[in-house]
Amino acid sequence: MYRTFQIILGLLFLFSGVAKGLDPIATAHKIDEYLTLMSMDFFTRFDLFLAMGVITTEIVVGVMMILNIFPKASLWISSLMMLVFTPKTLYVAIHHSMEYAGCFGNVVQITPWQSHWKNVFMDVLIIALWFGLPRLKKSVCFSPRAQWWTVIVTLLIAVGFQTVMIFV
Repeated sequence: MYRTFQIILGLLFLFSGVAKGLDPIATAHKIDEYLTLMSMDFFTRFDLFLAMGVITTEIVVGVMMILNIFPKASLWISSLMMLVFTPKTLYVAIHHSMEYAGCFGNVVQITPWQSHWKNVFMDVLIIALWFGLPRLKKSVCFSPRAQWWTVIVTLLIAVGFQTVMIFV
């Protein structure tokens, strides 16, 4: 059961990262929109770097979860991300200030309320995974060295993918 939750969560993160990565500039504009809405205008000058960071993190965490690589680290990172994303989408949904949330880039456009409930679903999976962490740690199939190499290669591929998409 826990492994199924981990794979579902990993697929959601991976799909979200890849979908946003298809157009990192549009993702940067969406982040800019969020920052402006929440009166955090200072950070808008870093919107492309923030977008690339979010995209890369989602892709790497997605792969880590799907392959059960460093399960505790992937759970911590996903928990921290959702601690930001869930309240953000609730705020936007309440204020009806955006037509679509941008969770899946321009590939699948969902409303802020749909995005918020997707995040709540992901939060429930994350909470369940914290209870199943001892089992997940026992089922790791890769050596620590292989896990590190997988994370590094995934990170490089994610950054390279976005860099290519920026210039295409």
